[in-house]
Amino acid sequence: MNHLLFDDTAILALGAGHHLASSLLVASRLVSAPNVYLPALGVAAAEMAREGAGAHAVALEEFDILPADGLAALRLATLVTDGVAWPTAQVIVAARPSLEFPSGLTVVSTGAERYDGAGVRVYALGDGDSRAD
Repeated sequence: MNHLLFDDTAILALGAGHHLASSLLVASRLVSAPNVYLPALGVAAAEMAREGAGAHAVALEEFDILPADGLAALRLATLVTDGVAWPTAQVIVAARPSLEFPSGLTVVSTGAERYDGAGVRVYALGDGDSRAD
């Protein structure tokens, strides 16, 4: 399984009971090393969009939180200056190949079009698989 990075839309979908998002978490339990990540700014964006969504995600042991610090913050600032929203910018920076993740991370999203031309892999969840809140 690739390393996965849930963006704010995937966090919201997970909190709404999206079957595929939940299945990805279940599958992550089958590997010994942590491989599912949440961007800190995505957690904040999800929490702002729906109270409790971010808190729910960070409470799940399958996720590790990726901060926006150091060089990542500088790269993020460049994207934001170019008009990319803060949470999306953090995902793009985190998903690109790095020393820690030479192959990059695969973004999990219901808004895959956000990442067009960003040079990152995206696993599109689709938005029709969530149950109502």
